[in-house]
Amino acid sequence: MKIAIYARVSTQRQADEDRIDNQLLELRQFCRIRGYEIYKEYCDNGLSGATMDKRPALQELFKDASAHKFQAIIVFQLSRFSRSLSDLLTSLDRLAELEISFISIKEAFDVTTSTGKLLVSILGALSEFERQLLRERIKAGVNRKRAEGKEFGNKKIKLTADTLRYIVEQKEKGNSLRRIGLQIGLSSTRVAQILKMLKQVHYLQSEGFSPDEIADKIGSRRSYIKMLVGGER
Repeated sequence: MKIAIYARVSTQRQADEDRIDNQLLELRQFCRIRGYEIYKEYCDNGLSGATMDKRPALQELFKDASAHKFQAIIVFQLSRFSRSLSDLLTSLDRLAELEISFISIKEAFDVTTSTGKLLVSILGALSEFERQLLRERIKAGVNRKRAEGKEFGNKKIKLTADTLRYIVEQKEKGNSLRRIGLQIGLSSTRVAQILKMLKQVHYLQSEGFSPDEIADKIGSRRSYIKMLVGGER
């Protein structure tokens, strides 16, 4: 039986830490043990499970499902596919019409059976409840800090040439983006953005572009690019 693998992580930090690879290892092993032929692996990195229409890999999965390119879809966990009960049930009905099975290895169910469908509904409802509860807790925490007059969120850190060199050195040593960010007071997402910008700047510099030209190409401030290129403090 040809089977499609779907994996997802919801944050950039999880993507940077290769957590999606952990899902894929489990899914590949499951298929190997049961003799399933993997048609394709569909992966959405750093994308929320709250909405399904904004995940390109998932949309490609449904497109290939409609073309009957595989007979089943396998996920590591129900929440990796969807955290919205209504979206989940709609998608499962759609797959049922296409005669495509849906398997979750962590919850151990197959929706081709009546028991499996019931279990999906229960687990989907619990997953959605958990998401709503988390939102309420975050909102309550933010409101409490505002009422107390406290600051919240990431503080703005002024980048210097020394900071940039430190980021590059720590990355070359194999430290995770999260660890680097914690050491200098930045999010892992921001560290990833800085490394990406540095790579773009160094490439354009090697191609002979001036700092002003580089700034125009990547849409950044000229003073900032000159610091990246010249090591100004």
